[in-house]
Amino acid sequence: MLSSTLCVLCHTKEESCQHIFLECSFSQNVWTLCFNWIGIQFVQHNDLMMHFENFSLPQLSCKQNLLWKGVWATIVRCIWEHRNSIVFK
Repeated sequence: MLSSTLCVLCHTKEESCQHIFLECSFSQNVWTLCFNWIGIQFVQHNDLMMHFENFSLPQLSCKQNLLWKGVWATIVRCIWEHRNSIVFK
């Protein structure tokens, strides 16, 4: 059982899906590192669904964009698994 509703990644705001995956300073750093590694600039939305929907590149084909959305899902999963490793270990 959690003793606090604060985000376990940053300890500054109440935990929510929106916060964990987009607003948390830890998550923002993860997204920034990934974008820098790939070599693109991306304006991050604070709405999770809008963030996902805008995670496509116009110069890519449909298949490439599907793969790109898989990258998004992988990043979200890694953030979630890291959060859970803190909570449950």
